[in-house]
Amino acid sequence: MAERKDVDMNRIGLVGYSMGGMDSFCLLSVEPRIKTAVACVPPLLNEGYGPASPIDYSWGIGDKPFLMLMGCKDDMYDPAKVEASYRAYIGRRTTKLIWYDESHTLTDKSVPDALAWVKEHR
Repeated sequence: MAERKDVDMNRIGLVGYSMGGMDSFCLLSVEPRIKTAVACVPPLLNEGYGPASPIDYSWGIGDKPFLMLMGCKDDMYDPAKVEASYRAYIGRRTTKLIWYDESHTLTDKSVPDALAWVKEHR
């Protein structure tokens, strides 16, 4: 990407869905060229992840703009635990958590929120 003339390496954003949402935690935490990220329905808390759990990378998000789009009917996580983890580890003035009345497959309702976030924080 750095070799492309149409890419501004000072304005890299990331949108990840499900496992890609998990990756957005890791990449935003460790890759300084990524300035903002949107994590859509990342399955945050699973003991089987070991040290690869997305919540374990929340330390690296810091004050970077980070949006989580979650479905309150998703069976891949417990919404109450996600909410508590967000408040404890991620919640800052530069982050936001939005809940939809959806399952793991978010409908098109979430797309405008993701796009607006990336545009605002580019």
